[in-house]
Amino acid sequence: MRRGGRIILLLALTLGLTACGAPPETAPAPGEAVTETVPAPDVAAPPEEEPAAGPVEEGIFPRSFRFASGAGGWSTELEVAADGSFIGMYLDSDNGATYICHFSGNFSQPVKVDDLTYSMRLESIEQEETEGEEITSGCFRFIGSSPHGLKNADEIFIYLPGSRQQDLPESFVGWANTFCPWDTEDGRTQSGEDRLTRYGLYNVSEGMGFVSMEE
Repeated sequence: MRRGGRIILLLALTLGLTACGAPPETAPAPGEAVTETVPAPDVAAPPEEEPAAGPVEEGIFPRSFRFASGAGGWSTELEVAADGSFIGMYLDSDNGATYICHFSGNFSQPVKVDDLTYSMRLESIEQEETEGEEITSGCFRFIGSSPHGLKNADEIFIYLPGSRQQDLPESFVGWANTFCPWDTEDGRTQSGEDRLTRYGLYNVSEGMGFVSMEE
């Protein structure tokens, strides 16, 4: 083979080897959309939901309370449900007549004042009998009355068992003594260290106190 032919053959082989390398990037055809790979943004985790608020003090209600003086034969009975609704009855016998009142209503949710005291208000109250109305049934004479102990109950304190007598209003202590709710042998000592063994309700504006019926 001639020298010139060899040179042409070598050039052809060199060009062929170069073409077998990595293929060049192919440009997009005219009008073809160019797709770019975009890294996904960091997605923040959703905020954790706070647990729903439960009852302030599950052990306060439901509970039965009584308001009485221990003299005169009258009393107000109060049944308070877990949601703050209540029913009650006031009853008093005097000179052959019986004063009576059936009532119902709602208290607001208790708000904590300190470890042994809560506060609430009277939201609504309705009574069945009209005050002063007389009803005769056989030899019985009934007269409509009002729920004694809940008049003007704009604010009511709830005292939990363990409350010290010296920290409680004197008027509440006086009413509570009817039921001997203290942690002493005779139940009626006046030591300031005596503590409640039951729950108490105190009508602040009227100075009247209810005591729970179970220890």
